[in-house]
Amino acid sequence: MAVNYRDNNCQHSSSDNAPAIQNNSAPASQANSAPASQAHSSHTARSSTRARRSRTQTKWPEHNVTATGLDDQGWPTPDVARDSFVLVCGLIARERLSINKKLEDLTLDEKKELFTSLEQKLEYPAKLSTADRKKASKAAMKEIASLQRRFKAHRDSRPI
Repeated sequence: MAVNYRDNNCQHSSSDNAPAIQNNSAPASQANSAPASQAHSSHTARSSTRARRSRTQTKWPEHNVTATGLDDQGWPTPDVARDSFVLVCGLIARERLSINKKLEDLTLDEKKELFTSLEQKLEYPAKLSTADRKKASKAAMKEIASLQRRFKAHRDSRPI
């Protein structure tokens, strides 16, 4: 009677004729899927070892974007203008407003000044009516306030 022991697989046999018994924790139905999952895990392990590129600072756009109109909420209509709108509103919220002040506490003149700084980077149509201009200003102030609250809520969790 011969006894065979193998390292790490826990396979043993009590005789030469007896089949080897595997002592794995996985059921027999999952035994065939192990190589596929190992191939996937080696792929993910390899890709996770790369260093992640650090985020760059958000910069003021160099060129102006022209909005062709407004939607129902007062946002600029083309997607390019909408993206620029959000970017500039976020920059205004972080750089032009004090973290100790709420947007609701600003005077009307201060709000107009913020909207003017938005208009320097996002050009609204010249034929925009007064009601539409007020709607655009209100949408901008709402977005600036939202982005300022988000910035203030997450500023302590950012690394220095």
